[in-house]
Amino acid sequence: MKLEKPSDVLSNDFVYPNFLLDLFTNPNIPDYKNFHDNIRSYNSAVSFASMGTKVVDFSGGGPYVFKVHGQIRHRTSHIQSVNGQAPQYVQLYVIDNTQATKIRVNHPANEQFSLRILDQIDRFFRQHNR
Repeated sequence: MKLEKPSDVLSNDFVYPNFLLDLFTNPNIPDYKNFHDNIRSYNSAVSFASMGTKVVDFSGGGPYVFKVHGQIRHRTSHIQSVNGQAPQYVQLYVIDNTQATKIRVNHPANEQFSLRILDQIDRFFRQHNR
């Protein structure tokens, strides 16, 4: 099965930026393997919010599955940091992009990240999602 090309509401095909297309498809570039190995973490690092819910894990074999118990909600952050906490989620988009990228790279969950990849993704978002 092949996915349809993404398009907007007027059926215009979306065009991926060259750097992102290369990260997805060109194994000859230096960042290709790092991006593929950490793709879910890169997605989480540049998110505006996080899903929150009570998760009921299943034990046993097979693929990872979880059951949601109760309501699903989005966890977001205030526009400014509270009580000296490090900026997170949307707060990283209202500060300088260089500073935001350094904060993301220095987060313990992101120790395998490439500064170059995060910087490109952040710059793309800032340019196209004003």
